[in-house]
Amino acid sequence: MRPGDRLIDLKEVKARTSLSTATIYRRRGRTFPRSYPISESRVAWLQSDVDRWIQEQISKGQ
Repeated sequence: MRPGDRLIDLKEVKARTSLSTATIYRRRGRTFPRSYPISESRVAWLQSDVDRWIQEQISKGQ
């Protein structure tokens, strides 16, 4: 984890990307940033990874 970075939960990832839960889980680690376990039943994503993915999608659309 980089200084100033933070972990974001699924709810925030969905809000930032407008993707469904199923799409996020289906794509994670392949075409979407990987998640990291934070407990036995929860995962989180690095905000910088998700932000970078969003920028890549914007660039592809131009």
